[in-house]
Amino acid sequence: MGPCNLAHDRQAKQNIKGGSDADPILFSVRAQYALSKRTTAYLSGGYAKARNGQNVSLSRDFIGYANNQVGATAGLQHRF
Repeated sequence: MGPCNLAHDRQAKQNIKGGSDADPILFSVRAQYALSKRTTAYLSGGYAKARNGQNVSLSRDFIGYANNQVGATAGLQHRF
């Protein structure tokens, strides 16, 4: 078995510009597992929540459509 690397991030109570009073909270978790010398499996997930009816998004490219959002991604990386 290969080594497992875990990372954890949390960001809390950051006001959005313009005084929208959303106080968003972001929680994310990432993990990697080395299957071999050149192949790694990865998994990441995130949860974002805003207050006072404000919309929030996990993506930096798309606007939020609700006051909370959950996302996950998984994959394999092989280096040639």
